[in-house]
Order: sequence, then structure tokens, then C-alpha cells
Amino acid sequence: MASGVGVNEQCLTTFQELKLKKKHKYIIFNLNKELTEIVVEKTSDVQDYEAFVADLPETECRWAIYDFEFEKEGAGKRNKIVFLSWSPDDAKIKQKMVFASSRERSNVP
Repeated sequence: MASGVGVNEQCLTTFQELKLKKKHKYIIFNLNKELTEIVVEKTSDVQDYEAFVADLPETECRWAIYDFEFEKEGAGKRNKIVFLSWSPDDAKIKQKMVFASSRERSNVP
């Protein structure tokens, strides 16, 4: 825990709902206001990738997990769970630093 930031228990629970129960299409994680804990900011069951991208702020960092569905020729539909570290150029330097140093703690297994 290099940054001193913890992970809220709801993060793992929500990830398990996405992975095992397919309850969510994506999860967006953020830091709480005190910058001490990673929390679930939003979940969605919307299948639209554009809606997911629209939920990522233009000037703030976030982490996200997206259940990517695709067709593989001869094998049918496939899913891959993708972890994204969102760090736009316009985000504040302090936020980028805290997010970068906390990234390993946010990476749900």
C-alpha cells in the first residue's frame, strides 16, 4: 500500500457481481473525498461502449472494469474483462500522482 490508500469492501463485491453473475457491464472506481479509500462510483448494465466512455470524466482520473464482449470467428461470442486506468492530460497533478501510486491496490483480481 505505497500511497496509504485502502480499498472499500464494496469494490470486491461489485467486481464479483460483474465477473460471476454478469450483473454489471462496467464499474467505475474513484477515490473518496479524503483520498484515503478506493470506492465504487458507478455501475451500469448498459451494453453500449459509448455510454461507458461518456461516464469517464474529461478532467479527472478514474479506474474502470469493462466486460468486453466480442465475436470470434468460428468460436462465437467471447468476453474479456478489461481493467482501465483513466488519467486524462487535464487532470490535476496531485490526483494523477495519488491514482498512479494507488493503482496496484485498485486492480481487483
